[in-house]
Amino acid sequence: MAPVLVGGSVWLILVSRSADDYEQLVVEAEKESAEIIDLLQDLRIAERAGHLYIDTGLRVDRRAFRIADGHVRERLSDADAYDEPAEVNGLVAIRQPWITAADQVYLDEGTRRERHDRFTLGAQFAAGGTERLLASFQSEIEDDLASTNGAARLNWLLGGVAIAVALGLAALLATRFSRALLRPLEALAAAARSLGGGHLDHRVELGSTAELDEVGSTFNAMAAALEEQREELERHAFADALTGLANRALFEDRTRHALSLVAGGGQRVAVLVVDVDGFKLVNDGLGHACGDRLLREVGARIAAALRPSDTLARLGSDEFAILLEHVRGPDDALGAAERVRQSFLAPFALKGSDVLITVSVGIALSGDAAQDETELLRRADRAMYRVKQSGRNGSEFFDPDMDDQAGERLQTLTELRGAADRGEMVVHYQPIVD
Repeated sequence: MAPVLVGGSVWLILVSRSADDYEQLVVEAEKESAEIIDLLQDLRIAERAGHLYIDTGLRVDRRAFRIADGHVRERLSDADAYDEPAEVNGLVAIRQPWITAADQVYLDEGTRRERHDRFTLGAQFAAGGTERLLASFQSEIEDDLASTNGAARLNWLLGGVAIAVALGLAALLATRFSRALLRPLEALAAAARSLGGGHLDHRVELGSTAELDEVGSTFNAMAAALEEQREELERHAFADALTGLANRALFEDRTRHALSLVAGGGQRVAVLVVDVDGFKLVNDGLGHACGDRLLREVGARIAAALRPSDTLARLGSDEFAILLEHVRGPDDALGAAERVRQSFLAPFALKGSDVLITVSVGIALSGDAAQDETELLRRADRAMYRVKQSGRNGSEFFDPDMDDQAGERLQTLTELRGAADRGEMVVHYQPIVD
Protein backbone atom coordinates (compact mmCIF):
# COMPACT_ATOMS: atom_id res chain seq x y z
CA MET A 1 0.00 0.00 0.00
CA ALA A 2 2.97 2.36 0.51
CA PRO A 3 3.49 3.18 -3.22
CA VAL A 4 -0.25 3.76 -3.71
CA LEU A 5 -0.33 6.12 -0.71
CA VAL A 6 2.70 8.03 -2.02
CA GLY A 7 1.15 8.38 -5.49
CA GLY A 8 -2.14 9.51 -3.97
CA SER A 9 -0.32 12.09 -1.85
CA VAL A 10 1.42 13.49 -4.94
CA TRP A 11 -1.94 13.71 -6.72
CA LEU A 12 -3.51 15.54 -3.76
CA ILE A 13 -0.64 18.03 -3.65
CA LEU A 14 -1.10 18.82 -7.34
CA VAL A 15 -4.87 19.21 -6.96
CA SER A 16 -4.31 21.46 -3.92
CA ARG A 17 -2.13 23.73 -6.06
CA SER A 18 -4.95 24.04 -8.61
CA ALA A 19 -7.41 24.86 -5.82
CA ASP A 20 -5.08 27.56 -4.46
CA ASP A 21 -4.79 29.10 -7.94
CA TYR A 22 -8.57 29.22 -8.26
CA GLU A 23 -8.94 30.80 -4.82
CA GLN A 24 -6.38 33.50 -5.60
CA LEU A 25 -8.07 34.20 -8.94
CA VAL A 26 -11.46 34.58 -7.23
CA VAL A 27 -10.05 37.07 -4.69
CA GLU A 28 -8.42 39.17 -7.42
CA ALA A 29 -11.58 39.09 -9.55
CA GLU A 30 -13.74 40.24 -6.63
CA LYS A 31 -11.39 43.11 -5.78
CA GLU A 32 -10.94 44.46 -9.32
CA SER A 33 -14.61 43.96 -10.19
CA ALA A 34 -15.65 45.99 -7.14
CA GLU A 35 -13.19 48.78 -8.04
CA ILE A 36 -14.44 49.10 -11.62
CA ILE A 37 -18.12 48.91 -10.64
CA ASP A 38 -17.62 51.59 -7.95
CA LEU A 39 -15.80 53.80 -10.46
CA LEU A 40 -18.61 53.42 -12.99
CA GLN A 41 -21.24 54.26 -10.35
CA ASP A 42 -19.31 57.35 -9.22
CA LEU A 43 -18.99 58.49 -12.84
CA ARG A 44 -22.77 58.13 -13.30
CA ILE A 45 -23.45 60.12 -10.12
CA ALA A 46 -20.94 62.85 -11.04
CA GLU A 47 -22.32 63.10 -14.59
CA ARG A 48 -25.87 63.64 -13.30
CA ALA A 49 -24.64 66.17 -10.71
CA GLY A 50 -22.73 68.08 -13.41
CA HIS A 51 -25.78 68.25 -15.69
CA LEU A 52 -27.95 69.40 -12.80
CA TYR A 53 -25.56 72.21 -11.86
CA ILE A 54 -25.20 73.40 -15.45
CA ASP A 55 -29.01 73.48 -15.75
CA THR A 56 -29.71 75.23 -12.41
CA GLY A 57 -26.52 77.14 -11.54
CA LEU A 58 -27.37 76.76 -7.86
CA ARG A 59 -24.58 76.76 -5.29
CA VAL A 60 -25.90 73.60 -3.59
CA ASP A 61 -25.79 71.76 -6.94
CA ARG A 62 -22.22 73.00 -7.51
CA ARG A 63 -21.25 71.64 -4.08
CA ALA A 64 -22.90 68.29 -4.87
CA PHE A 65 -20.94 68.07 -8.14
CA ARG A 66 -17.67 68.97 -6.39
CA ILE A 67 -18.19 66.10 -3.92
CA ALA A 68 -19.06 63.62 -6.69
CA ASP A 69 -16.09 64.85 -8.78
CA GLY A 70 -13.80 64.34 -5.79
CA HIS A 71 -14.92 60.71 -5.45
CA VAL A 72 -14.25 60.09 -9.16
CA ARG A 73 -10.79 61.67 -9.06
CA GLU A 74 -9.89 59.72 -5.94
CA ARG A 75 -10.72 56.43 -7.67
CA LEU A 76 -8.93 57.47 -10.86
CA SER A 77 -5.77 58.27 -8.88
CA ASP A 78 -5.77 54.81 -7.18
CA ALA A 79 -3.59 52.96 -9.75
CA ASP A 80 -2.51 50.45 -7.07
CA ALA A 81 -5.91 48.75 -7.37
CA TYR A 82 -4.98 47.49 -10.85
CA ASP A 83 -2.13 45.07 -11.48
CA GLU A 84 -1.85 45.03 -15.27
CA PRO A 85 -0.18 47.75 -17.43
CA ALA A 86 -3.17 47.73 -19.80
CA GLU A 87 -5.51 48.45 -16.87
CA VAL A 88 -3.28 51.30 -15.64
CA ASN A 89 -3.23 52.77 -19.16
CA GLY A 90 -7.01 52.40 -19.32
CA LEU A 91 -7.27 54.35 -16.06
CA VAL A 92 -5.19 57.17 -17.56
CA ALA A 93 -7.45 57.16 -20.64
CA ILE A 94 -10.44 57.76 -18.36
CA ARG A 95 -8.81 60.41 -16.15
CA GLN A 96 -7.97 63.02 -18.83
CA PRO A 97 -11.44 63.15 -20.52
CA TRP A 98 -13.09 63.39 -17.14
CA ILE A 99 -10.85 66.23 -15.92
CA THR A 100 -11.54 68.07 -19.18
CA ALA A 101 -15.29 67.54 -18.73
CA ALA A 102 -15.24 68.63 -15.07
CA ASP A 103 -13.36 71.83 -15.97
CA GLN A 104 -16.32 72.83 -18.16
CA VAL A 105 -18.49 72.81 -15.05
CA TYR A 106 -16.07 74.80 -12.88
CA LEU A 107 -15.05 77.44 -15.45
CA ASP A 108 -18.61 78.68 -16.20
CA GLU A 109 -17.51 79.79 -19.67
CA GLY A 110 -19.90 79.81 -22.62
CA THR A 111 -23.64 79.40 -22.84
CA ARG A 112 -25.44 76.76 -20.86
CA ARG A 113 -25.96 74.71 -24.04
CA GLU A 114 -22.26 74.87 -24.97
CA ARG A 115 -21.14 73.91 -21.44
CA HIS A 116 -23.73 71.10 -21.37
CA ASP A 117 -22.48 69.73 -24.71
CA ARG A 118 -18.79 69.96 -23.79
CA PHE A 119 -19.40 68.33 -20.42
CA THR A 120 -21.54 65.59 -21.98
CA LEU A 121 -18.88 64.79 -24.60
CA GLY A 122 -16.09 64.55 -22.01
CA ALA A 123 -18.23 62.45 -19.67
CA GLN A 124 -19.14 60.10 -22.53
CA PHE A 125 -15.45 59.62 -23.38
CA ALA A 126 -14.73 58.86 -19.70
CA ALA A 127 -17.66 56.42 -19.51
CA GLY A 128 -16.50 54.78 -22.73
CA GLY A 129 -13.02 54.35 -21.29
CA THR A 130 -14.54 52.77 -18.18
CA GLU A 131 -16.55 50.34 -20.29
CA ARG A 132 -13.42 49.41 -22.24
CA LEU A 133 -11.57 48.88 -18.95
CA LEU A 134 -14.42 46.62 -17.76
CA ALA A 135 -14.33 44.69 -21.03
CA SER A 136 -10.56 44.33 -20.73
CA PHE A 137 -10.98 43.07 -17.16
CA GLN A 138 -13.60 40.52 -18.22
CA SER A 139 -11.31 39.35 -21.03
CA GLU A 140 -8.49 39.01 -18.50
CA ILE A 141 -10.73 36.90 -16.24
CA GLU A 142 -11.60 34.61 -19.13
CA ASP A 143 -7.92 34.25 -20.09
CA ASP A 144 -6.93 33.54 -16.49
CA LEU A 145 -9.75 31.00 -16.19
CA ALA A 146 -8.59 29.23 -19.34
CA SER A 147 -4.97 29.27 -18.12
CA THR A 148 -5.94 27.92 -14.69
CA ASN A 149 -8.08 25.21 -16.27
CA GLY A 150 -5.11 24.21 -18.40
CA ALA A 151 -2.86 24.08 -15.36
CA ALA A 152 -5.48 22.03 -13.51
CA ARG A 153 -5.69 19.54 -16.38
CA LEU A 154 -1.89 19.27 -16.39
CA ASN A 155 -1.88 18.65 -12.64
CA TRP A 156 -4.51 15.97 -13.06
CA LEU A 157 -2.42 14.37 -15.79
CA LEU A 158 0.69 14.44 -13.62
CA GLY A 159 -1.31 13.04 -10.73
CA GLY A 160 -2.55 10.24 -12.98
CA VAL A 161 1.02 9.48 -13.99
CA ALA A 162 2.01 9.41 -10.31
CA ILE A 163 -0.81 6.96 -9.53
CA ALA A 164 0.17 4.82 -12.52
CA VAL A 165 3.79 4.69 -11.36
CA ALA A 166 2.63 3.88 -7.83
CA LEU A 167 0.48 1.03 -9.11
CA GLY A 168 3.44 -0.31 -11.09
CA LEU A 169 5.59 -0.29 -7.99
CA ALA A 170 2.79 -1.94 -6.04
CA ALA A 171 2.59 -4.70 -8.66
CA LEU A 172 6.32 -5.32 -8.39
CA LEU A 173 6.12 -5.47 -4.63
CA ALA A 174 3.11 -7.76 -4.86
CA THR A 175 5.22 -10.47 -6.46
CA ARG A 176 7.45 -10.45 -3.39
CA PHE A 177 4.68 -10.30 -0.83
CA SER A 178 2.16 -12.58 -2.54
CA ARG A 179 1.99 -14.94 0.37
CA ALA A 180 1.34 -12.13 2.85
CA LEU A 181 -1.41 -10.84 0.55
CA LEU A 182 -2.96 -14.25 0.04
CA ARG A 183 -3.34 -14.97 3.74
CA PRO A 184 -6.11 -12.36 4.27
CA LEU A 185 -7.87 -13.63 1.14
CA GLU A 186 -7.68 -17.19 2.41
CA ALA A 187 -8.96 -16.05 5.78
CA LEU A 188 -11.88 -14.30 4.06
CA ALA A 189 -12.68 -17.41 2.02
CA ALA A 190 -12.57 -19.56 5.17
CA ALA A 191 -14.83 -17.09 6.94
CA ALA A 192 -17.29 -17.15 4.03
CA ARG A 193 -17.39 -20.94 4.11
CA SER A 194 -17.85 -20.88 7.86
CA LEU A 195 -20.72 -18.39 7.61
CA GLY A 196 -22.26 -20.48 4.83
CA GLY A 197 -22.14 -23.45 7.16
CA GLY A 198 -24.08 -21.55 9.83
CA HIS A 199 -21.18 -20.59 12.13
CA LEU A 200 -22.21 -16.94 12.71
CA ASP A 201 -19.71 -16.39 15.51
CA HIS A 202 -16.74 -16.66 13.18
CA ARG A 203 -14.63 -13.47 13.00
CA VAL A 204 -11.75 -12.46 10.72
CA GLU A 205 -8.88 -10.28 11.81
CA LEU A 206 -7.82 -8.06 8.88
CA GLY A 207 -5.67 -4.92 8.60
CA SER A 208 -7.49 -1.58 8.71
CA THR A 209 -8.17 0.36 5.50
CA ALA A 210 -8.79 3.64 7.31
CA GLU A 211 -5.82 5.27 5.56
CA LEU A 212 -7.30 4.62 2.09
CA ASP A 213 -10.71 5.81 3.25
CA GLU A 214 -9.12 9.01 4.52
CA VAL A 215 -7.30 9.52 1.21
CA GLY A 216 -10.56 9.05 -0.71
CA SER A 217 -12.45 11.44 1.56
CA THR A 218 -9.73 14.06 1.25
CA PHE A 219 -9.70 13.71 -2.53
CA ASN A 220 -13.47 14.09 -2.75
CA ALA A 221 -13.36 17.15 -0.50
CA MET A 222 -10.67 18.76 -2.66
CA ALA A 223 -12.58 18.00 -5.87
CA ALA A 224 -15.79 19.50 -4.40
CA ALA A 225 -13.91 22.61 -3.24
CA LEU A 226 -12.33 23.01 -6.66
CA GLU A 227 -15.70 22.76 -8.41
CA GLU A 228 -17.28 25.24 -6.00
CA GLN A 229 -14.49 27.78 -6.53
CA ARG A 230 -14.78 27.48 -10.31
CA GLU A 231 -18.55 28.05 -10.16
CA GLU A 232 -18.00 31.06 -7.90
CA LEU A 233 -15.48 32.54 -10.34
CA GLU A 234 -17.90 32.07 -13.24
CA ARG A 235 -20.65 33.77 -11.23
CA HIS A 236 -18.43 36.78 -10.60
CA ALA A 237 -17.44 36.95 -14.26
CA PHE A 238 -20.93 36.75 -15.76
CA ALA A 239 -23.43 37.86 -13.07
CA ASP A 240 -24.34 41.23 -11.57
CA ALA A 241 -23.31 41.32 -7.92
CA LEU A 242 -26.26 43.45 -6.72
CA THR A 243 -29.25 41.84 -8.46
CA GLY A 244 -27.92 38.39 -9.38
CA LEU A 245 -29.00 38.99 -12.99
CA ALA A 246 -26.79 38.48 -16.04
CA ASN A 247 -24.20 41.22 -16.65
CA ARG A 248 -23.25 42.93 -19.91
CA ALA A 249 -20.74 40.25 -20.94
CA LEU A 250 -23.24 37.39 -20.56
CA PHE A 251 -26.01 39.43 -22.20
CA GLU A 252 -23.88 40.17 -25.28
CA ASP A 253 -22.88 36.50 -25.52
CA ARG A 254 -26.52 35.35 -25.47
CA THR A 255 -27.49 38.05 -27.97
CA ARG A 256 -24.72 36.92 -30.32
CA HIS A 257 -25.94 33.33 -30.01
CA ALA A 258 -29.57 34.36 -30.64
CA LEU A 259 -28.57 36.33 -33.76
CA SER A 260 -26.76 33.29 -35.15
CA LEU A 261 -29.89 31.14 -34.68
CA VAL A 262 -32.22 33.50 -36.58
CA ALA A 263 -29.75 34.40 -39.35
CA GLY A 264 -31.38 33.81 -42.73
CA GLY A 265 -34.76 32.92 -41.19
CA GLY A 266 -38.08 34.70 -40.95
CA GLN A 267 -37.86 35.53 -37.27
CA ARG A 268 -35.92 38.34 -35.61
CA VAL A 269 -34.26 39.27 -32.35
CA ALA A 270 -35.20 42.32 -30.28
CA VAL A 271 -33.14 44.11 -27.64
CA LEU A 272 -34.81 46.45 -25.13
CA VAL A 273 -32.90 48.89 -22.90
CA VAL A 274 -34.85 49.91 -19.78
CA ASP A 275 -33.81 52.90 -17.67
CA VAL A 276 -35.39 53.85 -14.33
CA ASP A 277 -36.73 57.43 -14.42
CA GLY A 278 -35.70 59.61 -11.50
CA PHE A 279 -33.49 57.01 -9.85
CA LYS A 280 -31.13 59.74 -8.59
CA LEU A 281 -33.98 61.25 -6.56
CA VAL A 282 -34.41 57.95 -4.70
CA ASN A 283 -30.68 57.74 -3.97
CA ASP A 284 -30.50 61.37 -2.83
CA GLY A 285 -33.76 61.37 -0.88
CA LEU A 286 -33.77 57.91 0.72
CA GLY A 287 -30.13 56.81 0.61
CA HIS A 288 -28.09 54.35 -1.42
CA ALA A 289 -29.35 51.36 0.59
CA CYS A 290 -32.91 52.10 -0.56
CA GLY A 291 -31.58 52.68 -4.07
CA ASP A 292 -29.97 49.24 -4.11
CA ARG A 293 -33.16 47.67 -2.78
CA LEU A 294 -35.17 49.47 -5.47
CA LEU A 295 -32.86 48.11 -8.18
CA ARG A 296 -33.34 44.56 -6.92
CA GLU A 297 -37.14 44.97 -6.88
CA VAL A 298 -37.07 46.60 -10.33
CA GLY A 299 -35.20 43.57 -11.67
CA ALA A 300 -37.77 41.24 -10.09
CA ARG A 301 -40.70 43.13 -11.62
CA ILE A 302 -39.19 43.19 -15.08
CA ALA A 303 -38.40 39.47 -14.88
CA ALA A 304 -42.00 38.71 -13.87
CA ALA A 305 -43.25 40.51 -17.00
CA LEU A 306 -41.06 38.47 -19.39
CA ARG A 307 -41.27 35.02 -20.92
CA PRO A 308 -39.10 32.19 -19.52
CA SER A 309 -37.08 32.20 -22.75
CA ASP A 310 -36.21 35.92 -22.49
CA THR A 311 -32.94 37.13 -20.98
CA LEU A 312 -32.77 40.00 -18.47
CA ALA A 313 -29.47 41.69 -17.56
CA ARG A 314 -28.32 44.72 -15.58
CA LEU A 315 -25.94 46.83 -17.63
CA GLY A 316 -24.98 49.14 -14.79
CA SER A 317 -26.44 51.71 -12.37
CA ASP A 318 -30.21 51.91 -13.13
CA GLU A 319 -30.05 50.54 -16.67
CA PHE A 320 -31.33 47.07 -17.63
CA ALA A 321 -31.40 45.17 -20.93
CA ILE A 322 -33.85 42.56 -22.25
CA LEU A 323 -33.21 40.03 -25.03
CA LEU A 324 -36.31 38.78 -26.86
CA GLU A 325 -35.55 35.76 -29.04
CA HIS A 326 -37.67 34.63 -32.01
CA VAL A 327 -39.94 37.68 -32.33
CA ARG A 328 -42.14 37.97 -35.41
CA GLY A 329 -42.00 41.74 -35.75
CA PRO A 330 -42.31 45.14 -34.04
CA ASP A 331 -45.65 44.28 -32.40
CA ASP A 332 -44.09 41.50 -30.31
CA ALA A 333 -41.29 43.77 -29.12
CA LEU A 334 -43.66 46.67 -28.39
CA GLY A 335 -45.98 44.34 -26.48
CA ALA A 336 -43.09 43.20 -24.27
CA ALA A 337 -42.09 46.83 -23.64
CA GLU A 338 -45.64 47.76 -22.62
CA ARG A 339 -45.88 44.76 -20.28
CA VAL A 340 -42.71 45.94 -18.58
CA ARG A 341 -44.05 49.51 -18.25
CA GLN A 342 -47.40 48.28 -16.92
CA SER A 343 -45.59 46.31 -14.18
CA PHE A 344 -44.51 49.66 -12.67
CA LEU A 345 -48.04 51.01 -12.12
CA ALA A 346 -47.99 49.72 -8.53
CA PRO A 347 -45.82 51.78 -6.14
CA PHE A 348 -42.70 50.53 -4.37
CA ALA A 349 -42.68 50.46 -0.57
CA LEU A 350 -39.45 52.19 0.54
CA LYS A 351 -38.86 53.38 4.12
CA GLY A 352 -42.56 53.28 4.91
CA SER A 353 -43.54 55.36 1.87
CA ASP A 354 -45.13 54.40 -1.43
CA VAL A 355 -42.83 55.55 -4.24
CA LEU A 356 -44.09 55.61 -7.83
CA ILE A 357 -41.45 54.76 -10.42
CA THR A 358 -41.64 54.90 -14.21
CA VAL A 359 -39.27 53.54 -16.84
CA SER A 360 -38.11 54.60 -20.31
CA VAL A 361 -37.72 51.78 -22.86
CA GLY A 362 -35.72 51.84 -26.09
CA ILE A 363 -36.26 49.06 -28.67
CA ALA A 364 -34.02 47.80 -31.47
CA LEU A 365 -34.84 44.97 -33.89
CA SER A 366 -32.29 42.87 -35.73
CA GLY A 367 -32.08 43.19 -39.50
CA ASP A 368 -29.63 43.28 -42.38
CA ALA A 369 -28.01 46.44 -41.05
CA ALA A 370 -27.78 45.46 -37.36
CA GLN A 371 -26.65 41.84 -36.98
CA ASP A 372 -23.94 42.67 -34.43
CA GLU A 373 -24.87 42.36 -30.74
CA THR A 374 -22.95 45.52 -29.78
CA GLU A 375 -24.65 47.58 -32.48
CA LEU A 376 -28.08 46.22 -31.53
CA LEU A 377 -27.54 47.20 -27.89
CA ARG A 378 -26.26 50.64 -28.89
CA ARG A 379 -29.33 51.30 -31.02
CA ALA A 380 -31.70 50.31 -28.21
CA ASP A 381 -29.77 52.60 -25.87
CA ARG A 382 -30.05 55.47 -28.37
CA ALA A 383 -33.83 54.94 -28.62
CA MET A 384 -34.10 54.92 -24.83
CA TYR A 385 -32.36 58.32 -24.60
CA ARG A 386 -34.82 59.68 -27.16
CA VAL A 387 -37.63 58.63 -24.80
CA LYS A 388 -35.81 60.42 -21.98
CA GLN A 389 -35.59 63.61 -24.07
CA SER A 390 -39.30 63.35 -24.99
CA GLY A 391 -40.53 63.35 -21.39
CA ARG A 392 -39.73 59.83 -20.08
CA ASN A 393 -42.21 57.05 -19.15
CA GLY A 394 -42.58 55.67 -22.67
CA SER A 395 -41.14 53.34 -25.28
CA GLU A 396 -39.75 54.01 -28.75
CA PHE A 397 -38.12 52.09 -31.60
CA PHE A 398 -34.71 53.01 -32.93
CA ASP A 399 -34.77 55.25 -36.02
CA PRO A 400 -31.68 55.83 -38.21
CA ASP A 401 -32.41 59.57 -37.96
CA MET A 402 -31.31 59.37 -34.32
CA ASP A 403 -27.79 58.52 -35.45
CA ASP A 404 -27.88 61.25 -38.09
CA GLN A 405 -28.85 63.89 -35.54
CA ALA A 406 -26.21 62.76 -33.07
CA GLY A 407 -23.56 62.65 -35.79
CA GLU A 408 -24.48 66.11 -37.07
CA ARG A 409 -24.37 67.53 -33.56
CA LEU A 410 -20.93 66.04 -32.89
CA GLN A 411 -19.64 67.23 -36.29
CA THR A 412 -20.92 70.76 -35.66
CA LEU A 413 -19.30 70.86 -32.24
CA THR A 414 -15.99 69.64 -33.68
CA GLU A 415 -16.08 72.18 -36.52
CA LEU A 416 -16.91 75.05 -34.14
CA ARG A 417 -13.95 74.17 -31.92
CA GLY A 418 -11.64 74.06 -34.92
CA ALA A 419 -13.00 77.36 -36.20
CA ALA A 420 -12.39 79.01 -32.85
CA ASP A 421 -8.81 77.72 -32.73
CA ARG A 422 -8.11 78.95 -36.27
CA GLY A 423 -9.73 82.39 -35.74
CA GLU A 424 -12.38 81.79 -38.40
CA MET A 425 -15.20 83.43 -36.41
CA VAL A 426 -16.18 87.09 -36.86
CA VAL A 427 -18.46 88.90 -34.42
CA HIS A 428 -20.90 91.50 -35.83
CA TYR A 429 -22.57 93.97 -33.47
CA GLN A 430 -26.06 95.01 -34.60
CA PRO A 431 -27.64 97.94 -32.81
CA ILE A 432 -31.33 97.63 -32.03
CA VAL A 433 -33.12 101.03 -31.82
CA ASP A 434 -36.56 101.57 -30.34
